[in-house]
Amino acid sequence: MSEENSTNTAQDIKTVSVDIDALRPAEYNPRQASEEQCNQLEESIKRFGLVDPIIVNCAPERNNIIIGGHFRWRTAKKMGISTVPVVYVNIADIEREKELNLRLNKNGGAFDADMLASFDSGMLSDVGFSTGDIDKLFGLDADVEPIVHTPMVCAMCGKQMGFIKSGKVQKKKDGTEYLCSAACVAENMAVQHGK
Repeated sequence: MSEENSTNTAQDIKTVSVDIDALRPAEYNPRQASEEQCNQLEESIKRFGLVDPIIVNCAPERNNIIIGGHFRWRTAKKMGISTVPVVYVNIADIEREKELNLRLNKNGGAFDADMLASFDSGMLSDVGFSTGDIDKLFGLDADVEPIVHTPMVCAMCGKQMGFIKSGKVQKKKDGTEYLCSAACVAENMAVQHGK
């Protein structure tokens, strides 16, 4: 694939297995990961394997430089994994390579809080969401200290739907204040299910 025509089509993109030691991290990669994020990724790889390929340059002067997936590569090396899935792209211009690195790291999207609320709180916690992450997603004021987290259980089907803060006035980012109590959980869940 030439750099001038670097728009990949489904037929151009092929995942290949590559010796992990053949790959080299980009010297400019700005991403960092906390110890907790590393532990979460390691757990994910243990459970599901490396399901997201590493993006690597195949341009002769930048051959085997990682453009996207440094975190996965580092974690896989630490775990003793010898081969990793790779998608090669041909980008000779280092400035374009840097741009792709930034775009791959920045263009992660955002969570839909309404959809996320339907996940089990245990699963959210297990994949690495902290209480603070959940508060931020739901627009709760970080300065308001909760008394207790109450599991949200649907009054109709009994499914655990997540959790809410209870026992204290909460404030959303838009300034709306509301009092949450354990008694309102079932009513809120019934409304969420359209009952």
